[in-house]
Amino acid sequence: MNLHYSPYQDQQHDHAVIVNNEIKRVMALYPNVPVAVTGDYNNSAISDTFITMTSGINMASGAALV
Repeated sequence: MNLHYSPYQDQQHDHAVIVNNEIKRVMALYPNVPVAVTGDYNNSAISDTFITMTSGINMASGAALV
């Protein structure tokens, strides 16, 4: 999945909820397949947007892994 969050803070939460739901949908359809989410988040791994996007999902930021 590739995405680009708006740089406008007021739109990011709604986008993060949509992405979170889509990730969960894909993971339910393909339970044994890794899911990678790439793109320009305009956020950090500790932002409210990233936390919302990954809520309830066992995911980590690639930036935190290097």
